[in-house]
Amino acid sequence: MPTAVPAIDRAMQILDLLRERPFDAMTLSDISRAVGIHKATCASILATLNRHGLVERADGRHYSLGNHLVELGHAYTQRYRQYSLGRPDIVRLVAQTGLSCAVIARDCEDVVVLDMVGTTSPAHLSMRVGRRVPLVPPVGTIFKAWAEPAELEDWLDRMQHEFGGDRATYLGAVAALRSRGYSLGGEHDVNLELEAAIRRINSAHDGDERVLEVALIVANKIRNYQGPGAPDDEPVNSVIGPVFDHTGQVVMTLNLFGELGEIRSKDLSGITPQLLETTIRITQKTGGRLPTGFPTPNP
Repeated sequence: MPTAVPAIDRAMQILDLLRERPFDAMTLSDISRAVGIHKATCASILATLNRHGLVERADGRHYSLGNHLVELGHAYTQRYRQYSLGRPDIVRLVAQTGLSCAVIARDCEDVVVLDMVGTTSPAHLSMRVGRRVPLVPPVGTIFKAWAEPAELEDWLDRMQHEFGGDRATYLGAVAALRSRGYSLGGEHDVNLELEAAIRRINSAHDGDERVLEVALIVANKIRNYQGPGAPDDEPVNSVIGPVFDHTGQVVMTLNLFGELGEIRSKDLSGITPQLLETTIRITQKTGGRLPTGFPTPNP
């Protein structure tokens, strides 16, 4: 197995620090102290990064990310034709809806945030450009909803193993997603996470009935909380539409979101047709194939 190169590891520490603090002008001393690298070593690494355009040095003292990273990032996104060819459609969708959009692509058994059009750092959603997370239940069910039967069965097995519950319920959720053509972010995650949390509490406290009773009461209150509005006025975290490749599999999603509480259930009838029109247009212009029976948005 190839061995790691310490100097490259340290360079990545520096680049990650500058990524996390894009508006801070940091000196050599600031960077050395923050990453725990000797000042002389840090100066050598910064000089090399600067020579390759990966960091910039202003007024002889302060460092920030360099513009060559923009070229590298752009080159990376070109791997995803659905994104590179569909971005004008995504920008148009954001303008039409007044919402923001996170573009998420499947990369083997991970999903990656390729772009955030509009708000780039939503406080209520754990998204940022470049974030990569494993495609494991319950995250990313929409990427599996139109999968081959064996792949879907494996996904449902993993859901049931991780969260328990009735398999018919999971099948029903997938069927509902397919019939409408989009997913609502977080619609199943809360219940699944509550079930997992209750099992962990029960295991950690060795089946203590009093602890379990309190956990169940809290979980039921969370599940049944409807808020002050009417049922059709419930908040929706995000609305997610699929983009398909030439095999009819989901390779990218457009995740529309607003400020916390901005999207309500009653707004979906106006948002989802525009979302599906966009995902269908991107699918077709990039040679993708819509699954049989995929819903056509009402005009």
